[in-house]
Amino acid sequence: MKIKVLVIVIALVAIIGVGKGLEALRANQAGKPADTAQAPSQQASGQQAGNQRDPAASLKPVVDDQGGIQVGVVWEKQEASAKQKFQIELNNHMLSLDDFDFSHNIRLEIEGVSKNVVVEVLSRDGSGHHVTAEISVENPELANLKPGSKIALIVEKVGDTPVRKFNLVY
Repeated sequence: MKIKVLVIVIALVAIIGVGKGLEALRANQAGKPADTAQAPSQQASGQQAGNQRDPAASLKPVVDDQGGIQVGVVWEKQEASAKQKFQIELNNHMLSLDDFDFSHNIRLEIEGVSKNVVVEVLSRDGSGHHVTAEISVENPELANLKPGSKIALIVEKVGDTPVRKFNLVY
């Protein structure tokens, strides 16, 4: 009897350890340490002293963990262009994200003002609980961004969370 209990305890510890290891691996692949997701206000703004843009900062994800579904956004900043590229990653262990429509659930604000945009899905990978897409968002005012300009990429209708707002700085 004691051996059966010991085997069950060891099996549970192994299962939990494998789960934590997979979580750490996914976090590492996303470019951040496990369990250290920062609030959007704590993310790098892509700015350095003297208003010079830091290209590496534009590759740091901004993460939102509401409602059991993690959404990560990376702005692949384009120089003076009406089209800007973004990577959006959706991850969870609750529901399938296969039906999420990136082209109809993205909005944009520039300096706090909502803008009409054309969203194009450039690529889409994954299925089920883990879906990633590279999108372009087009609006003529994006070509006028200057260092320090503030935009917000808004992702709507992910699971039970109606709106997720990702504040970003050019």
